[in-house]
Amino acid sequence: MAEQRGARLSVETKRRILAIRKEERSLGKIRSVLCLRYGVKVSRQGIYMFLKKWDRDQTLVRKTRVPGIGQTKLKEIHKDLIQMWQMENDELTCGEMREKLKDSVGLDVSPALISKVRKDLGWQAKTGNRTCQLISRKNVRERLQWCLKAVEDKEDFKNVIFTDETTVEMCSAGRLHFFQKSSEIQKKTSRRSRPKHAYKVHVWGGISYEGRTDICMFTGTMDSVIYQGKRT
Repeated sequence: MAEQRGARLSVETKRRILAIRKEERSLGKIRSVLCLRYGVKVSRQGIYMFLKKWDRDQTLVRKTRVPGIGQTKLKEIHKDLIQMWQMENDELTCGEMREKLKDSVGLDVSPALISKVRKDLGWQAKTGNRTCQLISRKNVRERLQWCLKAVEDKEDFKNVIFTDETTVEMCSAGRLHFFQKSSEIQKKTSRRSRPKHAYKVHVWGGISYEGRTDICMFTGTMDSVIYQGKRT
């Protein structure tokens, strides 16, 4: 009776494959002999997978999987460790997490299981994150001391104006563009022009205890004359 593709091989078919293997080493020839001599149709992938398991286990019968054996489950304490390590380092990979579990608690689990548990804990991957300016340890300590002193002195900042500025480039540099196909010409540009030194507009403003200041917009370089003129 012919074997169906995708079905498990019978023990008799496996014996025939091993017998033909002594004569022919090619998977294609083994498949042809099975079909012509015994009328059994087996895919080359099926023959390859069986021979691979045979070289490893030397058995014709599939191993019966016992429930609970080989299925490592992470306990709540292990999930707490994953949560803690991920909070300490948001760039920690599953492979690195696996090594940390090995070293700390002697537990060896697959990266796929760690990825599933991390996803269940609510962690999601994100690419293209924006970066921020790195603060040195010296400045971190000084800023902390300044903040603690402000709290101790009950500073209300009523006589302080906080200002900040930003720069806007007056050019188009987006990644999204549109094109139109037609029978005569495909209206699509491979590259788009962009100025080397784009026109820039500077925006400056501030806030205080009394409210916000007026927004100042200017081009070029801010000097003392422009600063005094903008203030008036």
